Amino acid sequence: MLKKFTLKTGKRDEMIEVTKQVQDFVIEQGLVDGAVIIYCPHTTAGITINENADPDVKLDMMRRFDEVYPWNHKTGSPHGRQYCCTYESKYSWCLTACYCF
Repeated sequence: MLKKFTLKTGKRDEMIEVTKQVQDFVIEQGLVDGAVIIYCPHTTAGITINENADPDVKLDMMRRFDEVYPWNHKTGSPHGRQYCCTYESKYSWCLTACYCF
């Protein structure tokens, strides 16, 4: 089974919740337990798990990444953020999430 969906971002740095899309797919397929592999093929995006209980966590993470990997790095980059893959490697490009209903 394969499900593809596209996300549109509205900001330079953003964390987007995808739990509903993944849960809907699992329910549509009638699955009761197992694992879901979530994959992001883009080189400047990543996947992470966050319980999302405190909205400040996302903001704290984005602020810290901005401190460690600033957009205006001394060496500069024609593409904006200098860190490129280093920033995204703090997240994962592929994630396996277990579920049971």
